[in-house]
Amino acid sequence: MESPETRVRIAEKESGRLKEYLASLSEEDWNKPSACQRWTVRDLVAHMAWVAESYTNRIRQSLRGEAVPADGSPPTGPILAADFADPNVDTAVSRSNSLGVGVLADFVAQNDELIRMMKILSGDDWDLPHYYASLGTVPMRYRPDLWVSELAMHGWDIRSRLEPKAHLSSVTLPACADVVPGQLMHFLFNPRAPLEPPLRHRWRLSGVGVREVDVVIFGDRVEVGPSNDASVDVALNSDTETYVMVSWQRLGMGQAVASGLVSVEGDEELASELMGWFWGG
Repeated sequence: MESPETRVRIAEKESGRLKEYLASLSEEDWNKPSACQRWTVRDLVAHMAWVAESYTNRIRQSLRGEAVPADGSPPTGPILAADFADPNVDTAVSRSNSLGVGVLADFVAQNDELIRMMKILSGDDWDLPHYYASLGTVPMRYRPDLWVSELAMHGWDIRSRLEPKAHLSSVTLPACADVVPGQLMHFLFNPRAPLEPPLRHRWRLSGVGVREVDVVIFGDRVEVGPSNDASVDVALNSDTETYVMVSWQRLGMGQAVASGLVSVEGDEELASELMGWFWGG
């Protein structure tokens, strides 16, 4: 596991790459749809600026000894992506419309302040109680992973609509993969009636960030974590980028299997149904 300081350096490098890319776009490019439904490229960059500003405020809270919701944020505990969809869209579009051509400058300022704040953290700072809406109060060390993931995935959301073949930066893959069990799948999960027995899937990842991850669906909840000796209904083999892209809902499971990016061992029907348990899948 990379240290929080290492992840901050990765975020600084990835944000620099994204800022340079955004500065090269034409006005026409800024108004094109991104891979995020209902958002143009400009709207998406406005969203990223808002997220960076929110993250900076959360860090300041923790440094003051506060780890509670603020500024109208929801209470800690399970939060579903579906509940955030419309407010997130509205916030980004409103910010985008108000800033116009100033969206890039806003993103640069908010990102740079967040990077600056994370770079001054060290040692025990990373273990300070910290507010995460969907996780509760947990140590602050998880925050750099989230920003690396935001930069990587939303960078792809922009590039993939402007370039023929866009890929995630390899240095961001471990952080993006770490966020999947820690937050993403719980955030995206669509609870239903309890299942007996639960459905068990195992991802076996190769290449950068090699690991095995178990996804256990109980119907009303999901558990995601390192694999163990338990038997599974289906095993999925892929590289880490494919796992991240499928988990973050940027690549459909059926498409990944059909194209050979994912190989399946066991019940192929269960494999195809896996992402249907998650919002957007």
